[in-house]
Amino acid sequence: MIGWLALLAVQGAWAAAGCEAPTTMADLQAPLADGESGVVELEEDAVTLAITRLDTRLHCLSEPLAPVDVAAVHRLYAYGAFVQGDIPGARAAFGAARGADPSWVITERLAPPGTPLRELFNTASLDVATEAVRVPSGTSLLVDGVRTLERPLDRPAVLQLISAEGHVLESAWLTEDEPMPDWSRYAVVVPPTPVAGAPVRGARERSTVEHGSPAPWWIAGGAAILAGAGVYAWALGDHAHYENMDNGLDEAGLSSLRGRANTKVAVSCGLGAVGLGLGVVAIRW
Repeated sequence: MIGWLALLAVQGAWAAAGCEAPTTMADLQAPLADGESGVVELEEDAVTLAITRLDTRLHCLSEPLAPVDVAAVHRLYAYGAFVQGDIPGARAAFGAARGADPSWVITERLAPPGTPLRELFNTASLDVATEAVRVPSGTSLLVDGVRTLERPLDRPAVLQLISAEGHVLESAWLTEDEPMPDWSRYAVVVPPTPVAGAPVRGARERSTVEHGSPAPWWIAGGAAILAGAGVYAWALGDHAHYENMDNGLDEAGLSSLRGRANTKVAVSCGLGAVGLGLGVVAIRW
């Protein structure tokens, strides 16, 4: 039951963030590869488009990133800054990439010897100053793939907020001058500890006698949660059909299918919220 509640809470967060479906590291590979190709071909628009696609998919990420994956993300942002003439921004992002994966070496395909891009990457500093940050109670933080509560002061970082169950709640690539996201809605409310000697058990027994068994509330809450999970699975099916290049749908059909999928996600989140509410009633009954 607790696992279902946690999963539905995470799915609700993704839906609230405008994510049609969660993404994985595999979904980031295409924009990362396209960005590198844009650098090789000197196509600034291709690099910019790759970063836009990466932003969307990173925001909806459902799994924690390893430092080697974080380094690839930083490199794409560095390429984007470089092609736009933002040399300090490129140097800072390259420093973050080298800090996350010091063993990676820029290839001659990307930057032949003697080119400004190669020089910029190789001279990006690995040194970093940090500052302490706070996260909501009941959560933890991954900074560039490492669990810590220290954020870099002089270079960007990939931040991922993690639930107590290990689920990714939100992911963001932030430059050093951007504030921490407002993650207060993810705070876990800890119930007060009973006072030693207080007649908690007797009060619970009297409540059960006066109000009856909480079992119907548990059953109703479980049914709502299962229904929400079913609707969400249904929405995932629509999304898979939408992504299928051979689905035979025209633009109007695709728009209708996307709208139905979004509605189903919203319904599943609503059912999950109802289930959570019923569970709270059962606990307090």
